[in-house]
Amino acid sequence: MYFAVESKLLGLSLWLKKRGFEQESEWIAGEIDSKDISTPTQSSSEEDYFGEWRSSLDEIAIEISKKGFIRKGIKYVGSGAFRTVVSPDGEEDLLIKIPNFERDVGRKMNRSEFEKQLEFEGLFPKVYAHADDFSWIIVERVSPISDEQLASFFPKLSEMHSNRPNKSDLYPFSYFLKGALKAVASNSRSGRGSAKRHLDKCFGEENLEVSRKINEIAKSSPLLQKLSRVISSIDIEPNDLGLNNLGLGPKNNLVIIDATIRSDFIDIPRDPWE
Repeated sequence: MYFAVESKLLGLSLWLKKRGFEQESEWIAGEIDSKDISTPTQSSSEEDYFGEWRSSLDEIAIEISKKGFIRKGIKYVGSGAFRTVVSPDGEEDLLIKIPNFERDVGRKMNRSEFEKQLEFEGLFPKVYAHADDFSWIIVERVSPISDEQLASFFPKLSEMHSNRPNKSDLYPFSYFLKGALKAVASNSRSGRGSAKRHLDKCFGEENLEVSRKINEIAKSSPLLQKLSRVISSIDIEPNDLGLNNLGLGPKNNLVIIDATIRSDFIDIPRDPWE
């Protein structure tokens, strides 16, 4: 199907760009945006795959974005400051994300979500299709995750958390994980300071060994390393990676459902640990 081909081409473009092949990356991106390639996105193949609602999705997006109107056959799932999430009746595994009031930020978030799932395959929900201008995206629905389930992905960190001096329920494993990610991903003085303050709260005391132990654990944890790379490479807020923004994918894999990427909102670089 066309949208799968487009995803692979854009994934190749991103891969080349990260490795310094800017000219080749730009050429592929240009081909994706050209009419020769983009015309098939409106072909009947997507309608056959998704159902009749797919052919009306541009209209549905305008109704929701401009008027806040949701037609029959489309269910409201939720909304934030920049996007509204809906789901077609009978499609329990799919979500549609639409920018509120046709705002550019919502479109940027949709595009980022599409590119993230290509660059970090399996760590973000799969985007099945999107509008040319990202006025909508079709995404797989991900199940919520519990604190206990989250801890099961990081057995050594979970053991460390269970053995901490401070047993307060105010600091569950999900809170500890945010501090651990700060400790592993930090490459600045402010980052290391933020990690220390976070972990001191969790452990109930000042302990200089905590960050060192976490970094030792990270050396044998591919998932922890991968999350650290995500935070560093696409400027995600470590504090965003809590229960509300994590979930279980279709293969019971850990998935980042939603997270703030600073470049979607501002063009001026900032310290992500502030």
